[in-house]
Amino acid sequence: MASLNRFIYNLSRAGSIVKLAALSLPCNVKDKDVRLVSIYEGFYLSVVVADTREINLYCIKNDTVSLSHVLSEVDTGGVMDIHTIDNVILVHNQSMSRSKLYDLQLASPDPQLCSPALPPTQLSGPDGASVSHSPNRVAFL
Repeated sequence: MASLNRFIYNLSRAGSIVKLAALSLPCNVKDKDVRLVSIYEGFYLSVVVADTREINLYCIKNDTVSLSHVLSEVDTGGVMDIHTIDNVILVHNQSMSRSKLYDLQLASPDPQLCSPALPPTQLSGPDGASVSHSPNRVAFL
């Protein structure tokens, strides 16, 4: 597995290709730690920073890419995935069988730092016992 320090992304918008310049990151990342997500009509690169238990969101506007938000308190240990539904970010951790929900537009003392909007949600069966995330329902990284 090669680590990336800089990478280039191509996006398809309405049939045209937009080429972005290289993005220098303060840490090494793997391909599986980077995702393109659409939130509130904007495009973001999400980069998992396992050492700090954070996910950095880089906003893509025109030809520029800049750090816009940091998702804190992320369960980075083990297999995880990120989904967006109705402009809300869901961070799933298969190993811990739980998900955290983030909303970039919730008020915060630090507008760049985004904490979970609700307490972590853990899957449980009818008896209340923890149930693991099914790898068939969620595409884990």
